[in-house]
Amino acid sequence: MAKAQVGQGCLFEQDFLRRTLGAIANTPEIALTELVANAWDAGASNVQIALPEEIGEFLRIEDDGTGMSASDFRRKWMTLGYDRVNNQGKFAEFPPGREESNRPAYGRNGVGRHGMLCFASEYEVRTRKDGIESNFMVETSSGKDPFRIVKHESHSALGNGTILRTPEPILMTNCQKKKPRSSPSPTTCGCSVSTESSAAMLGLKPPL
Repeated sequence: MAKAQVGQGCLFEQDFLRRTLGAIANTPEIALTELVANAWDAGASNVQIALPEEIGEFLRIEDDGTGMSASDFRRKWMTLGYDRVNNQGKFAEFPPGREESNRPAYGRNGVGRHGMLCFASEYEVRTRKDGIESNFMVETSSGKDPFRIVKHESHSALGNGTILRTPEPILMTNCQKKKPRSSPSPTTCGCSVSTESSAAMLGLKPPL
């Protein structure tokens, strides 16, 4: 008589995150709002948002915030439902030489970073901290992990900050067909705007 299999954990479909995250992974203006909020929480002063206007263009979001070490990335970014308040407190972090007090953090439930999934099932994260730039390629997957790191490289680099980028030109899926309701010229390709201005243009409201 065959023994019953025991001890199996849950498995995930390839599109688990896209389907369960709701508007964050399916509505561009909300996805961008969440990604700007991440930059705010990282102590960024400026964010560059390159919005694709035609088929075949890339999405790129760059901030000058504190960035992440490789261990930071694996612990924070790769933890589903990462509790920012419990692990980092209620206030934003800042890179060296840029100290502010009482900037409240927007992040709460560890879902905002998944805004990149609105635009691609695979994306690149390039982040600088403590003299090292860590480059990660992340993709959604099925089976035991709903998303995973498929590539990681590191090298010496100055400064702090993070770049999020789609590795391939964006295809116009149902998500990308919807252009953000507020997409004025300051957020189009190659223009740097302050974190506060980006948040205001995307409708980001202060946390309670």
